[in-house]
Amino acid sequence: MPRSGSVDAVLADGSQMELNTYSCDIEWFGTVRNLEVIANAGECPLLGVGLLLGLELRIDYRNLRLTLELSP
Repeated sequence: MPRSGSVDAVLADGSQMELNTYSCDIEWFGTVRNLEVIANAGECPLLGVGLLLGLELRIDYRNLRLTLELSP
């Protein structure tokens, strides 16, 4: 992914650091969207919760099931 910039972040322990951002395209519910991904030291880059706008998220902890659908 091409680097697009950086953001200042405050971590859970209160420490601050600068993280690199990268531009990517994903297909999301039939539409291609351009996103900024925030790199971190973990295994998974962060996309953020903005992708969930206009969607309904259901979590069934008992059956370990997550459902994501377009809001009516």
